[in-house]
Amino acid sequence: MGHSDGPMTKRRGPNTKKRPEELSIMDQCLRALKANGLSITQPRKRIIQVLIDSKEPLTNEAIHRRLGRGVCDLATVYRCMSSFEEVRIVHRGFFDDGTSFYELDMGRSHEDYIICKRCRHTEPIGFCIASDMERLVANRGYKDVSHTLTFFAKECLDPDNCPHNKAAAKASKAK
Repeated sequence: MGHSDGPMTKRRGPNTKKRPEELSIMDQCLRALKANGLSITQPRKRIIQVLIDSKEPLTNEAIHRRLGRGVCDLATVYRCMSSFEEVRIVHRGFFDDGTSFYELDMGRSHEDYIICKRCRHTEPIGFCIASDMERLVANRGYKDVSHTLTFFAKECLDPDNCPHNKAAAKASKAK
């Protein structure tokens, strides 16, 4: 008798497409690029990988630094992030000075943040307090509803990891 995976298991042929929830985050992003008529380039793939690997939102400059030399110039990062935002691969937020930061929007739940104004330490709140409001607005007939909610603090609560607190501690020890 031959091997069987059981009566409920279906084997996939080589050309069977995976369901979206079975795709890796990278594959979901690349599929979104293709679906929106954008080409898949090495810089775009590398930028997406930087975002996948990051545990925190990143500015264009931080993305460029993490890419390393020779991948692309900073202007390319700016263009890619703008395109990624349009096709909803990334979500854009803002620091209190207006500088944009980005986080991956595919395969992850939306985060709202509290940000230290001094050092830009960015910490997720842990839940999205505005999601009910977003649904309320969508129920009124608006399409493609999204939001950005960020709280700004004058100082961090994490003195051990905050650069401005470390500098202050060194200065007070020197006195």
